[in-house]
Amino acid sequence: MTTLSTDGAGKAAPVLHLFSGPSLAGWMPAFATPGHHTYEILSRSADPTQAAAWAATLVESPDQRIVLHADHLSLLRDAEVGRQLALRGYDVVAPTPLAAAVGQDKALMQWLLRRNGVPQPSDSARVTPAADRPSVIKLRAGTEGRGTRLGGLSEAAEHELSEPFVHGHEYSVNVYTAGTGAMTFPPVAKGETRLDLVPPPRRRRECPAPALTAVLEAQLRSTAVAAVSACAAEGFAEVEFVVEHGTGDVLVLEVNPRVSGTLRMSAMATRTRLLDLFSCRSVQGGTVHAVRAAVEQPYSGEPFCDLEQGIVATSRITVADTNHATARAHLDQLLEKSRV
Repeated sequence: MTTLSTDGAGKAAPVLHLFSGPSLAGWMPAFATPGHHTYEILSRSADPTQAAAWAATLVESPDQRIVLHADHLSLLRDAEVGRQLALRGYDVVAPTPLAAAVGQDKALMQWLLRRNGVPQPSDSARVTPAADRPSVIKLRAGTEGRGTRLGGLSEAAEHELSEPFVHGHEYSVNVYTAGTGAMTFPPVAKGETRLDLVPPPRRRRECPAPALTAVLEAQLRSTAVAAVSACAAEGFAEVEFVVEHGTGDVLVLEVNPRVSGTLRMSAMATRTRLLDLFSCRSVQGGTVHAVRAAVEQPYSGEPFCDLEQGIVATSRITVADTNHATARAHLDQLLEKSRV
């Protein structure tokens, strides 16, 4: 399993992980070396000052690092918790204020990407005029496709934004940033864009993306690092792409400056102990490559985790196996059993 579990002195640094809500806490601890990690769930209802004071009481040694794993709803709160803990002198990893703001405002995200020269769907209008194609209207603070609809470019309300619909294939790349280094994981394939706007979490996803050329993979990875840097994200972040049919243009749809659902696939395909990464104060830039295939689909059965068998099930079930064909077959068997 790929891991990076030592600090600059070659000794594993202890880490306290604070999860906002139970979702991430249900599966992320399985991706860690036992012994130097501790875990707590941070209530979403706690205000920043209360949360920072509570977190400080949990620190067991001066060299222990605190990592706040935010979800979409807690980004702004957890950024402030991290700031207060840093002012108290703790070694803390938390959403940066700018990244947290990006996670709550897609208009700000688009402005930052444009300022840093990162291509977006609006750039594809040079090929097909926006007037001749439908537009996708999104909630500025939305996530997982909620509130997304088709309409005209001028139909977006103040709390929405619109962008040209791009017919292409969607991918995600997960990035881990620490210090001045950024580590990229293999691209995840999410399927073709659809006018019925079925969001990627409702589709079957695969990692590594099948039939991806080396050139396109390298472009996805490098563009992901540029997008994450533009948004000042630290720790884990996900960059969502569409590769336009016909032109092959690589366009950034969104930057999610937090742990996203596709990260589990990335970890299982690469055999990476995700939480061990936080034992390092920095990482050297580089790529993590898949050593097997992982596939994932929505799941309504009982949650369970069996990493030895390559299965983790929450609201989605992720299966890893030697190649895509065996992983798909294994996933189909498990989904069939869950329907019985």
